[in-house]
Amino acid sequence: MTTKASLLKLGLSGFFMLSAGPAMAYTDICTKPNISGVSKDSMTCLSKNLVLVYGENGPAAYDSKGKTIIPANRYTYILQESEGLIAVANERDGDFSAGYISPATGKQVIPLKYRSTGEYDIGINSFSEGLVALLNKEDKYGFLNTSGKTVIPFKYSDADSFSEGLAAVSISSYDKDGYAIDSKYGYIDKAGKTVVPFKYDYADSFSEGLAVVRQGTWDSGKWGVINKQGKTVIPLNLKHAIGKFSNGLASVLRADDTYGFINTKGKLVIPYNYLIESYEGELPRFENGKARVINKQGKSYCINTKGNKVSCD
Repeated sequence: MTTKASLLKLGLSGFFMLSAGPAMAYTDICTKPNISGVSKDSMTCLSKNLVLVYGENGPAAYDSKGKTIIPANRYTYILQESEGLIAVANERDGDFSAGYISPATGKQVIPLKYRSTGEYDIGINSFSEGLVALLNKEDKYGFLNTSGKTVIPFKYSDADSFSEGLAAVSISSYDKDGYAIDSKYGYIDKAGKTVVPFKYDYADSFSEGLAVVRQGTWDSGKWGVINKQGKTVIPLNLKHAIGKFSNGLASVLRADDTYGFINTKGKLVIPYNYLIESYEGELPRFENGKARVINKQGKSYCINTKGNKVSCD
């Protein structure tokens, strides 16, 4: 039976999902201009000084004075700003191409020649720490800077965004027909140097100096935690999926879709009393000492790092 645990994607950081309609999550605050025939309520903030408007001819973008930056019908998708650039994409007969443009001029900085990085939907990575992982037509990942220069070659079969100076990437071996038969994850720095060897079957991005790794499959593999030097700080003997550390704690998901929280020593400090809310996104995390949870009776509330119920305000 397929469970939420087998479908949940833990490492979805620095990633945009593309949508042809205004249901995406953009920035909340911007200066909305006066545009003839367009209601401000229909405008979506792309960045502080750029708005997105959907019309019959497709999406268009305008600056805070109403000047057209991206005319309608130029791109199929327009996404929010990422470290000074706007991600855009076109789709023609199922063929997807994405790149980045300047929000000031609308000119391309990174050409639209990269593929979707979405596993189930169309998507493109966002910039993180000055670099973005993109997928080329040969199905290899590399990293570009905000000037559009390739700084880490396209040679990886998978790549996550940089976090705390390191990025999880994988290298695959292939059979005679060109199909990947084995992939191992490790970590590289911004110069492309291998910092943590390629020996894991899964590797998440770093948070609070720690990263979750796994050896073996999702269902039967063993999970653990390493530091930025590659040293194991929680042995790979946990049977359950682990989320990112935040406020010194990380959620641990069991096969029955319940989760609790462990500390940086791997000790369960908050029991498996909570249910996963949805199939999408990351496992629940603490923020400013609080985490919103749903108990087994379906009631939602917030807890502190000791597991006590507190106000969500």
